[in-house]
Amino acid sequence: MSQEIDRLAFEVNKLDQTDRKYAITVLEFVGELNEVKKEDTKMGVIRDYFDAKEKLEIQEEELKSKDEQLQSKDKQLKSKDKQIKALENENKNIRERLEQLEKKLGGIAML
Repeated sequence: MSQEIDRLAFEVNKLDQTDRKYAITVLEFVGELNEVKKEDTKMGVIRDYFDAKEKLEIQEEELKSKDEQLQSKDKQLKSKDKQIKALENENKNIRERLEQLEKKLGGIAML
């Protein structure tokens, strides 16, 4: 790119004064267009950055909500597990009591 600019500058210097002014005007215009293009590119990158950041924030909120839902479900499951254990213990106690009563009844029936 630098070589091209040097070559253009050399060629422009060969022109007569009027043509040189026109050439310089054209070169300045092209340079400004390139700067605008660079700015558009920068703005595009900035726009893409903020779009990506916004999407990330939305996803983080969704993940947080899902995590809260899962924690709630986990608490419900733990509660259900406790209820099941309590019922199993109660069932075990009833079976033991039933076995004791059957032994007593068996002893009474033999009399």
